[in-house]
Parts: sequence; C-alpha cells; structure tokens
Amino acid sequence: MLKSRLVLIVTFICVCENSQATQSGVRFDGAVGMPAVTITNPNKTTAGYDGISLQGRLFTPIVEDSSINILAQAVLRYHDLKNTQSTDAETEVANHIGPGLGLTFTFARLSLGYEYMLMKARHYYIGSTGRQIEFDYTASNIFAGITIPFGDLGIGFSYNYATGKAGKGETGLTKDSDYTEQSIWFHISYSTGSALGDLARSLVKK
Repeated sequence: MLKSRLVLIVTFICVCENSQATQSGVRFDGAVGMPAVTITNPNKTTAGYDGISLQGRLFTPIVEDSSINILAQAVLRYHDLKNTQSTDAETEVANHIGPGLGLTFTFARLSLGYEYMLMKARHYYIGSTGRQIEFDYTASNIFAGITIPFGDLGIGFSYNYATGKAGKGETGLTKDSDYTEQSIWFHISYSTGSALGDLARSLVKK
C-alpha cells in the first residue's frame, strides 16, 4: 500500500517539475494523512492500525537563503485509527492527539525534517470486553517531502516515519511498548511572506 502511494508522489513530482515559484516567511500548513501504525508489546505480540490523520503546522524561518532554508515548526497531530484485526464481534478503535516541535530543511521544492511529538492515546474496545484504556507516548518523527508553490499557496506530499515508546498507562502491561508509524501526507500550505515579528506587529496594529 505504501509503495503505491510513493508511486503517486513520484508522478506528482514529474508533472509539477516546471514550477519555479518559492515560498517565504511564516507558513501555515494543513495536511491529511494515511497512517500505518504498529504497537509491539513487551511479549513481542503486535497490533496494527490504519485510518486517517489530520495535522496542522506553523513554520517560522530561522535561515532563508537562495539555496537552503531552515525553519522551526510547531505541530498539532490527530490520528483516528482502527485495529486491522477488528471483527464484527470485537472492534478496537483509537484516537491519538498531541503537539510537537521540530526543524525542517528545505532545498528548492524538497524538504527534510524532524519532529518530537507528545501524544495522548485513547483506545476503545467495542464488543464483549467493552472497555477503554488511555496511555501517553512520545515519538521521534522524520519526514521527507516535496511542495509545489503556486504564488502564496503550495500543495505537496510527504512520507513520515516515526518511532517511540508507548507508556504502559492503563494497558495492564508491566513495561512500555514500542510504537512505529509510517504515513503518507497530502499538504496544503499558505505562505505569508513575512517574518514572525513583522506578522505579529501587523496583527497588533489591527
């Protein structure tokens, strides 16, 4: 599944390769993602999840140059997941949400970055057990993507890979579990063309 999604990204890059516009200043980015999540318990049993993700990011430039830009970002991410082994008799669904901070390097239309996420997870078991558990986890997320600018707007794709530790919380486990996530994101961004300080001053004046 992820391979077919990556093929779509490559096709998108080839179609848009003639775009020469660039984005600058503070940038707002909204994205919809297709996640594949695996949680590996201390006894090596695994649970797989897929679903849909939503994400909002605020980028502010640290370095802007003709060849490379460095941006800091604040992130808010939400996952709506379902256990891939769910049946009519027993269904497990989950909601994960949390903030993060990161750093992104952009080269022309390409971007590479890292984010550290603090996530809150709620899992609901619908069926014979009928229970709910909560736990927290941290995740280190690396990503690579491409953005095609059209004036102040931009559209793009990215591939994310995250690893972390899911706290035992209310799971009943004696140790934390391993968390891994692979996801493909579709992005829409808006660039203000202004530095963060200039943007803040203009908002205060209004």
